[in-house]
Amino acid sequence: MTTVAIKHRSGKLTRLANALRNFAHSIKSLFTLEEVEVTFTKVGDSIRYSYTKINHKHAA
Repeated sequence: MTTVAIKHRSGKLTRLANALRNFAHSIKSLFTLEEVEVTFTKVGDSIRYSYTKINHKHAA
């Protein structure tokens, strides 16, 4: 009976650890740099820009 209680408790700790690890990973991913291509266009007196995320570098 004691082993069942220990397994149950360790399962909760494992799920908590996994949840914390996933949360930390999602926070870290908010601050990672990504390579983008920026396009500027002039509209009247203002300049607008748009950007596209580049997934893979291509050799020139």
